[in-house]
Amino acid sequence: MAALQIFESQLNTDKLPYLAEQQVEGEVVLPIAAYLEMANAAVNEALKLDSYSLLEVAFLKKLSLSADISKTVQTVLSSEASGEITFQIFSLQTATNDQPTEWILHINGKIQTSSGVPVTAISINEVLTRCTNKISVAEFYHNLESLGVKYDSLLQGIEELWQYEGEALAKVRLAPTLLAEAKAYRIHPALLDTCLQVFYATLLSKNLDTQGMARCVPVRVGSMRIWCQPPTQLFSYAHLHPNNNGDLNAFEGDVVLLDETGLIFAEIKGIRFQRVQLDTQINITSLAADYILQPAEISDRIQPQIIQLIDRFDLQNYEELLTRLDTLSIVYILRAFEQLGCKFLRHQQLSVINLAHKYGVIPQHHRLLGRMLEILQEEGMLNKVNECWEVCQLPEELNLQVQSPEALLKQYPKADAELILLQRCGERLAQVLRGECNVVELLFAEGTFSTTERLYQESPSARLNNTLVQEAIAIALSNLPANRKVRILEIGAETGGTTAYILSKLPSDRVEYVFTDVSYLFTAKAQQKFRDYPFVQYQLLNIEREPLAQGFAPQEFDLVLAANVIHATSDLRRTLAHIQQILAPEGMLVLLEATAKSRMFDLIFGLTEGWWKFADTDLRPTYPLLSSYQWRSLLLEMGFSSQNNQNMSRKSKSLAVKRRISINHLERPNPISQT
Repeated sequence: MAALQIFESQLNTDKLPYLAEQQVEGEVVLPIAAYLEMANAAVNEALKLDSYSLLEVAFLKKLSLSADISKTVQTVLSSEASGEITFQIFSLQTATNDQPTEWILHINGKIQTSSGVPVTAISINEVLTRCTNKISVAEFYHNLESLGVKYDSLLQGIEELWQYEGEALAKVRLAPTLLAEAKAYRIHPALLDTCLQVFYATLLSKNLDTQGMARCVPVRVGSMRIWCQPPTQLFSYAHLHPNNNGDLNAFEGDVVLLDETGLIFAEIKGIRFQRVQLDTQINITSLAADYILQPAEISDRIQPQIIQLIDRFDLQNYEELLTRLDTLSIVYILRAFEQLGCKFLRHQQLSVINLAHKYGVIPQHHRLLGRMLEILQEEGMLNKVNECWEVCQLPEELNLQVQSPEALLKQYPKADAELILLQRCGERLAQVLRGECNVVELLFAEGTFSTTERLYQESPSARLNNTLVQEAIAIALSNLPANRKVRILEIGAETGGTTAYILSKLPSDRVEYVFTDVSYLFTAKAQQKFRDYPFVQYQLLNIEREPLAQGFAPQEFDLVLAANVIHATSDLRRTLAHIQQILAPEGMLVLLEATAKSRMFDLIFGLTEGWWKFADTDLRPTYPLLSSYQWRSLLLEMGFSSQNNQNMSRKSKSLAVKRRISINHLERPNPISQT
């Protein structure tokens, strides 16, 4: 990420009195409208765009103001490696006896150039025929104030208010004392804040208790588009989106600024209000997960168990099996080339593109084909010459000590899942390469998850790794306060192999566990599998997309678990950034990832699209997995610190398939220097 430009300003309620007009529980809080105006002002100044939208805007932490102290605020525009332009707004927290000077992130989002014209004008008369409940404006503001949300005169801009069944319409105006400065803004923050207040009126039809309305605070905006500068008197129309999942803790809708003819000046779409407890003082940011033990302490307590677990699960014997499976994988690769019609000749030059074109390998599997050639290179059959491979040994000249799957199964009965999946996938490898075989049917034969589930949950390596993750999380939460619930999110949980080890170790009366996956099939299966754990919720989540746009709140979780899933995303930096959005301050990320190439997994999971979908080739030029060193560097780069790692390959008994359990604390961003 490279900073394009940084704008610094001083916020003071004496100089900008309208900033002191919103109080929550007696505390002056910067309105979200002010953040949006700062972002718009920075874009106009730095990028000179005629037409653009603010996208995926997340409100992360409130900014408290006082009359006698100015707040230093920076708006940072940055260019991402993907070409996206992003913005962030920070405030400087000065040093105290307890806290050092640091920059606090309050809001972030994206900027997208756009074109077009506003949608068809909205008929004010038609809205009024639906919104027949006219509300007393004085009573509306009085109710908010009695519940701890106070708007003083400069922000009490609603003149008339109508509402019915998730819709609200208001006639609003900018305070007369602010009219002279209106032209200095695209939309004066006081006017925009008044327009956004109308959204509260839509919640009156949701059968909330009287305090429910005040507890709903904005946490995100899907998009904001200003078509032209609005007048200082106009209408604000708000409507709720259908709440299909029945969640009474979150509400989402749109706010449109328009005149009496229905001409649209601005649209704020996908504004999401989250219900919070009053004792949080309407602080959008979750509590810091400061009770979680430090990674070093967790490591010290786990360390003595590792050797015992390696012995307990007979990992030395399992390593011998993996060596034999590596050899068996070569047999399947050679057989696939033969079935494709490829005959190797000494000194023959081979390339992925030529082989794919000649033998009909579909584009999705070009990277897999390259890995197959690389494996033959590792065995000494091929030499890499620039971008090609040269045949230096023929298949029949390889001295392969091969055992059949049946013989291996008799010798290693506890590893039946590995043997079944490798045989099933290896025997159909040529057909997969040509797109003639459905990979899902190979992994989940006859529509069941049983074999893949056993691989993730019951194989010797899975039992070791999952037990270590189980112990790490149990130790991390050992200081959980008696009056607090831990909030845990599992990403890409699939068959629930790791989940099964975690749930039984959690305090059932003090935990909220969210099981997520990209597929409804997995979440539906998990609901049956874990029906004895009522504290588990099940949601869809694609961590490659903005989690806030998928119904998750900023900084919502104390601990995020990702077991064997992060590598299957296209951009690791973007994925980790999304995790940061939902991880509480001082929260913990627990990663379980393979860190070495595995021929067996290449011929099983390497048949899937997800294995090879990586696009961050600066990190992963040809292979989806990172080494331990690469993971450590990437996590530090992304703002995770105080990491500690349990790398199985460094113990006295090593594994051929090296795994890395990484325990990472999320800390606040480093200070930004002005350019």
